[in-house]
Amino acid sequence: MKTERTTDLPEWTVDHEFRELGNSSRRREAADKLTGSARYAADVRLPDQLQLAFVRSPHPHARVVSIDRTDALAVPGVVTVITNDDLAPDLTWYEEELPFFAEVARFVGDEVAAVVARTLDAARQGVAAVRVGYESIEHVTDPVRALDEDAPCIHGDSNLVDEPETTERGDVDAALAAASFVIEAEYRTPTAIHNALEPHGAVAHWHGEQLDIWASTQGINDVRDMVADTLGLHHQQIRVVADHIGGGFGAKQVPWKPTIAAALAARITGHPVQAMNDRRGENLAAGKRNSTVQRLRIGADQDGRLVGIDVDIIADNGAYGVAGEASNVAGAYRHLYRCDAVRTRSRRVYTNTGPAVAFRAPGYVESTFALESAMDELAHRIGIDPLEFRRLNRAEHDQVEQLPWSSPEALPTAIDRLDEHRGDPPGPVPPGMVRGRGIAINEWMAATAMPPGYAWAEFNSDGSVHIATSTQDIGTGTRTALARVAAEELGIGIARIRISMGDTAAGPPAPTSAGSTTIPTMAPAIRAAAAAALA
Repeated sequence: MKTERTTDLPEWTVDHEFRELGNSSRRREAADKLTGSARYAADVRLPDQLQLAFVRSPHPHARVVSIDRTDALAVPGVVTVITNDDLAPDLTWYEEELPFFAEVARFVGDEVAAVVARTLDAARQGVAAVRVGYESIEHVTDPVRALDEDAPCIHGDSNLVDEPETTERGDVDAALAAASFVIEAEYRTPTAIHNALEPHGAVAHWHGEQLDIWASTQGINDVRDMVADTLGLHHQQIRVVADHIGGGFGAKQVPWKPTIAAALAARITGHPVQAMNDRRGENLAAGKRNSTVQRLRIGADQDGRLVGIDVDIIADNGAYGVAGEASNVAGAYRHLYRCDAVRTRSRRVYTNTGPAVAFRAPGYVESTFALESAMDELAHRIGIDPLEFRRLNRAEHDQVEQLPWSSPEALPTAIDRLDEHRGDPPGPVPPGMVRGRGIAINEWMAATAMPPGYAWAEFNSDGSVHIATSTQDIGTGTRTALARVAAEELGIGIARIRISMGDTAAGPPAPTSAGSTTIPTMAPAIRAAAAAALA
């Protein structure tokens, strides 16, 4: 029996007698990964498969005035060199909807053409042989400098990506004016690169009007939708597979150029094409954690209670906008500590650097560094213990939504545990080194559901069960966790559960794996499908 029907199920509480959930077992994919038989996009090899490599701009800002393919086409093994002349004129990329290959390169590494060859070595030799003429343009890489009136503009007549986003509660200026203690400081956080072990990339294979894609992605359904919309296809014409993913960390939430380039090159050449970033391309053109500049004022009263927080945030957007999880640098300021007067002002700024994208709690990591540094400085100014200062000012509910925390005792319990162990002797210190201790706390608005997510469940004649969904396991053990949920609901051993995922053709839709939402979204769907199969 297959079903997507939602059932009203009793809530599993702490008093529930769990049989499968909470037990220890080997991961479903462990043997495949240990033996090397797990297949990643980088491992896919199809008959007559070609390799694609990008020609990248060596300049941070330059107009492409000419591309000469002659020498590259003469390299043994090179099949073709693809430029915008070979693509539909309405094919665009990035949120700015610019030509797929850059006609104005806006960061070092911007893709200006692609070489397709029979081997990767030949493709790279072809890239080196492509002659590109550039006209250099003044560039800017510092987000503060990018806001100056005389700074070169990367798009249009301003380097602001959009209007500044301002939030405010209470009278911040009055609160800080009346504060007994005030800290004013500027904090900067640097760019960080994701660098997953498996780079961004895909293999594309056309058979007739159907397109199969093996992709390294956190969202196979989003890749299918993007490719369909970009190429003017129906979604059912495209199948996307991600058996295993060698890391993502946020950058693989969104499709990138290698995926669509592989599909375009496969259609042009009539062969399967693999396009995987090399490590240089991965560092330059596959997303980054945005750098920030945070100018902060924070004040407390004589008793050490926070009375006002005021922060101005500049975030480096890079040269282009991409989709995916937004970087919410203002979030921690608004949520983490109890304070009646809080103002945040956020500006995203274009620079001649690679595009910014989600990276493990995007925005909150950057703001936590600044806010917690300021809390330490303010505690020192007041003369209060930093741990007690945080205990005194912890938020007891969500001050933005005016809702209770899902785990209200988590933070006070952690603070109490730290307090219990603060006197523990430090471990051995190697000669020439010193050991210090510090305290910081954080919160992250994740692990909530991101519906809709769907699943099928069917009994086999021997009593085993097949569960199907098109979510993906990005290396976090999703296969095993969801199989456990099904086994728990059905009252059978996990060994009798087979689960299919990572293939848009093998199960109903599921969302991208982002924000720690995969299990909260898919576990209820899996449980409902299992219960409905029993009905």
